[in-house]
Amino acid sequence: MDLEGRQIVDAVILCSGYGTRLGDLGELMPKALLPIGGKPVIEYTTTELENEKLIERVIVTTNSRYAQQFTYWINLKKAAKYGKELHLIVESHTTNGARLGALGSTINAIKEANIKKDMLLIFGDNFFTFQIGKLVKEFDRLHKPCVIAYNVGSRELAKKFGVLEVSNNKVLSFEEKPENPKSTLISTGIYYIPKETVGLFEQYVKETGKTDPPGLFLQWLVGRTDLYAIVPEKGEWDDIGALDAYKKLFERYRK
Repeated sequence: MDLEGRQIVDAVILCSGYGTRLGDLGELMPKALLPIGGKPVIEYTTTELENEKLIERVIVTTNSRYAQQFTYWINLKKAAKYGKELHLIVESHTTNGARLGALGSTINAIKEANIKKDMLLIFGDNFFTFQIGKLVKEFDRLHKPCVIAYNVGSRELAKKFGVLEVSNNKVLSFEEKPENPKSTLISTGIYYIPKETVGLFEQYVKETGKTDPPGLFLQWLVGRTDLYAIVPEKGEWDDIGALDAYKKLFERYRK
């Protein structure tokens, strides 16, 4: 604990998947390194993290297929004097069938990086422009497991995502891709987990045997501890994991 008694945070960016929904593009390049507006998607995230004083380390996970590309990117960041400790964790698998799954990668990162602080977990196919600093301050105030929520504005669109039912910021329920969404608030794949509850990832996997999809972890979590949803006041969010979604975002920022 530092900075006037507030909690120090380790940020983990999960980039261990194979981009199967991107077709041939995913074979060539990891999702997080795809360009948007002339720079990789992950640059938007790491810039936000660099600006937040409470974040001490930025830990990026990948697989052996993409390890060389991420190593090159990290070397460029370090040469440019990136303002945080920057670490790369390379998982040994080279095929989608052998991957650890989102929660398996999270557990592996916790162990490999010896994370003993509060953790900000960010899925690498997130593209967002809201300010992490304001969100981290809210996480710190609540000091409970939190998920960043985004209002997609349409229940039809919400069917494609994990949907949150929320009252006074507290999550009452979570459903993965429901037929009848209870709200238009969806999980963005950005979680805050206080250090006292980091072990819940491993507990969930041991109890269920599941390492994907990560939304089911939220569903499980709701029944075991208080979970809060934080909705950013400003900024946009997009999932660039699917080819059509990435193309639309690429074109919008190109113009």
